Amino acid sequence: MVGDWKEFLSMETDDQMVKKIRRHENTGRPLGHETFVARAEKLLNYSLKLIKPGKREEINMVSPEYL
Repeated sequence: MVGDWKEFLSMETDDQMVKKIRRHENTGRPLGHETFVARAEKLLNYSLKLIKPGKREEINMVSPEYL
């Protein structure tokens, strides 16, 4: 968790971290420690780990009353 966003955003980052952030941004997968990802998966009841294309069910983010 970030306490002071102004300080966090003003920190310099190395090239590796920037590449990692961009890779996760492009894939839409969460970037964080294993426990963070596991907790997100549990809350969403949805696997966020990388799997082969075509094997993942689509997650529906629209309330059933609007379908």
